Amino acid sequence: MENKLISSQLLKKKTSLAKTIKKLFLLVNVLVVMPSMAHQTFMLPNQFNWKEGDQIDVALSSSLSFPDFGSGFTVDRIEVSHTFINGVEIASVKYRKEKSALHALFTASNKGTAVLAISSKKRHGEIAPKNVDTYFEEIEANEETIDAFHKASEGKPMQRSYSKHVKTLMCVDKCSIHDKPSSQPAGLVLEFVPIENKPNQFFLLRNGKPLANHKVTQALTNKKTYFKKTNAEGVFMIEPELSGTLMLGSVVITIPEEVMGTYHSDYTTLTINLSPSQK
Repeated sequence: MENKLISSQLLKKKTSLAKTIKKLFLLVNVLVVMPSMAHQTFMLPNQFNWKEGDQIDVALSSSLSFPDFGSGFTVDRIEVSHTFINGVEIASVKYRKEKSALHALFTASNKGTAVLAISSKKRHGEIAPKNVDTYFEEIEANEETIDAFHKASEGKPMQRSYSKHVKTLMCVDKCSIHDKPSSQPAGLVLEFVPIENKPNQFFLLRNGKPLANHKVTQALTNKKTYFKKTNAEGVFMIEPELSGTLMLGSVVITIPEEVMGTYHSDYTTLTINLSPSQK
């Protein structure tokens, strides 16, 4: 009797272990853990589900680790700003500046998916010669580009510029972030757009066109970050195993025609909540 009990317990443990290994195997095949992303700019609402008539509060911040707040935008850095609820643009958006974040405030005037999208003005700077190779590695530049720069630079800094394109999706009462209004681009240079009636699937658009085979990061609030790529149609799919608040991120580097020209980076992030009410 005792031997049968022990055998039964061992069988249960083996079955449980097999199930755990299977889950881990599935995750490893679709998600590859990577180190924390570089400086990220993102939006994070106080909550993702609002009631009609609520004052919606969305924080815009930059930090080394999502979802921590680091430093806030200033209003004069905003070049483009669009706010929609159920496809209708909201004009009356106010801003409140705090040290760690810039807060966008507007009223939930009707029901449906709320979209807030902002692009920053272009900023310019330099990359020190000692950091240039690290930059080239991050943007996966080819050997020809790297060699040409080093030959021409003669130890001079690299000239660079960048813009940030940030977006978040929320619900007023009940909605689906994959409904028709939500699947319309907000008009940012680089952005993630939900695909209508296809849960967990998004286009990555550059100037309104799908960006194929491009790296996408997925950052969770538990500080785990993963990456995949869009497919040949520019579609990215979030694994159904993931839950909670998620930030998608991607960057596109425009290499100048002249070797010593300005290397421009467009960064984009999208924050969403993977609760059943928003899928």
